[in-house]
Amino acid sequence: MSNEETELIRSSLDDFLSRELYGNETEIERTGISSEFLGKLSQQGFLAAIVPAELGGSGLDNTSYRAILMELARYSGSVALRVLLLNSLVYRILKKMGKESMLGDVLSGKLAISIDTSMFSSFAAAGSEKFFIDPGAPVSLLMNNNELVLASVKVGKAGSYRQLGFRGIPFGNPEFTTIEKIAGVSDTRKFMDELIPEISPEIASIAIGMAEASIDKAREYSKVRKAFGTSLSSFQPLAFPLAILSTQLKSLSEFLMSPAERTDTDKLGIKELATEFAIVASKQSLQTHGGYGYIEDFGIEKFYRDSLALNSLFGERVHSLRLLAKSYYGEEAGNL
Repeated sequence: MSNEETELIRSSLDDFLSRELYGNETEIERTGISSEFLGKLSQQGFLAAIVPAELGGSGLDNTSYRAILMELARYSGSVALRVLLLNSLVYRILKKMGKESMLGDVLSGKLAISIDTSMFSSFAAAGSEKFFIDPGAPVSLLMNNNELVLASVKVGKAGSYRQLGFRGIPFGNPEFTTIEKIAGVSDTRKFMDELIPEISPEIASIAIGMAEASIDKAREYSKVRKAFGTSLSSFQPLAFPLAILSTQLKSLSEFLMSPAERTDTDKLGIKELATEFAIVASKQSLQTHGGYGYIEDFGIEKFYRDSLALNSLFGERVHSLRLLAKSYYGEEAGNL
């Protein structure tokens, strides 16, 4: 799509979120994302963004998809992550397994699939402890003897808990029994090493969206809040870092939203830059707001929590950096 079409999608989504989500972001943090809101997001064509139309999705291109993730993340990192999990992981993995037909039930809410986050680790099968997204689901994408499998499971104790970030999505360490293997990926490590660069710009989109919201909130607050009779924007230790962050944000956004083809090195690199940038930007916003920034209802601290979680959610960072080094050198590198 052209830049104009992508901006139109982002503008349309912003109008939708202003009506349906603005003011309710904290409620999502406390009670989760409602099926009603997800239904509305689906009706607007934003939920299954890159899923082909014949499977019930919108069939958008990657640039438009990244724009959607970025805009969603400005309001709620949890909602943006939910969309990423469906499109970047569930859809692509089911496609690899030849099970795309299951997406209809997933999109309609008839079927929930849990996700074993150890698939992103270089030692995916190590240990018996598992860390899952949507831990109570009856079907799971999980690691079993170094193979990524789709299986029906019987869940005993879901083991959900209140995590640091993305509190609108349940995480946990469930007790379950595998009932039946439905499908698998025999070349799992190769597949995951190819998938991680593919989804890296999409992870970066969420990071940049959260960073943008953090910087915008800090700028507006510093213009109206006063200290010693002067607006905070007059003080160099606040104004200068925010101005620099704003410039860095523009550069990262332009690189990410360019329709130009990118190498795996570029894709992995933008994820590393963006996720680290989100932490720095949200922390600066917290410092600008002072004590108010730590109040949930103020809507600032969640960006810092979510940016920390995003930085570690998709596997150990060393493994990601090794993939980046391998892409850069054209051979194995950074092993010592």
